[in-house]
Amino acid sequence: MAAGQGLRRDYSWDGATRSVEMWPREKRWYGSLGLYYPGPGNHWRNHKGISRGVVQEGQQHFVTIAKATTWLKEQKWQPLVWNNSGLVVGWSKTPERQQLNVDVWQLYIDGKKPTKLPGANDKAITYETEKELQKKRP
Repeated sequence: MAAGQGLRRDYSWDGATRSVEMWPREKRWYGSLGLYYPGPGNHWRNHKGISRGVVQEGQQHFVTIAKATTWLKEQKWQPLVWNNSGLVVGWSKTPERQQLNVDVWQLYIDGKKPTKLPGANDKAITYETEKELQKKRP
């Protein structure tokens, strides 16, 4: 996935890329404001059975690492990976709904990004900053 201009997000899988314009949340949803796109209708050209995206991103704030770990374990509806700095990504497909589901969260512990989280896999999520991407562009 890639963040584009403004609220645009691009999602790539199996050789295709589809995009959405995220919507800012006006009210908290399970503790987070953030951005979302509810995937109204089949808004994408079908690719391998997927024609809609239901996506969200935001922050989750916890007082302790234990509470954050409990929250991560409770998110059972799709597999999550996270790194030690609290970046969390969930990515799954729901074929019967022709749907791609993507969640991106930044966890905060006592107002700060963590430096170590139980179950973290720092190799599971890779990312590049805009500055790094600009260096690659011709």
